[in-house]
Amino acid sequence: MSERCLPGIMAEEDSPVVHFLPGRGYDSNIMVLDGERPVVVDTGTGTVFEHYCERIEKILEGRSVDRIVLTHRHFDHSGGAAAMARRLDAPVYVHEWAVDILRKGEGEMTGAWLFGATQEPVDAEPLEEGDEIDVGPVRYQVLSTPGHAPDSIALWHEPSRTLIPGDTVYAEGGIGRWDLKGGDYDQLVASRERLADLDADIRYPGHGPAVEGGAADHIRMGLKMVRMYGGG
Repeated sequence: MSERCLPGIMAEEDSPVVHFLPGRGYDSNIMVLDGERPVVVDTGTGTVFEHYCERIEKILEGRSVDRIVLTHRHFDHSGGAAAMARRLDAPVYVHEWAVDILRKGEGEMTGAWLFGATQEPVDAEPLEEGDEIDVGPVRYQVLSTPGHAPDSIALWHEPSRTLIPGDTVYAEGGIGRWDLKGGDYDQLVASRERLADLDADIRYPGHGPAVEGGAADHIRMGLKMVRMYGGG
């Protein structure tokens, strides 16, 4: 899928504007939440971070990035965080559980070793359940969604039913794995149940295509799938 801007479904003043940059290779997707205080969500591995930064700078046309938010600590989402933060002059935020891991650049806990790479330390700041990401005027709520990782979060804009779930759920019922360090099957099921109850309409997952309508159906499909696999 090529880079696109996919608006929400409410009136213009209430609609989130999300620029969707598909990941290359092992990179996560990257989202730019546009507004008065633009926010970048996830950074990929960092292998081609300059490519993403150029796209982001083109989108924002001289406006500054207010912050970078990571949906979780895994290297395919956080490996480019330090370099992107320097290039865009923006602070990085992640769930409080992963702050020390990223500050220390731990290769095992981020999974950098799986890619034959090194996790560059990131001067991350904490997020927690209930925080708001204010891009002006749109505000996204931070939801804690452990299971894929203990620090997994989703961003939720209730008025437009727009969801950014990281790797907790993909399109077509895709399942985020729970066998990496800190993953937990029961927590993943509970997090998917929580997201299914939101009745999301639009979804921008950590990998794969965006879902532009009826996203809740995809989440419920994934919930059935993960229950079929069981925790073994």
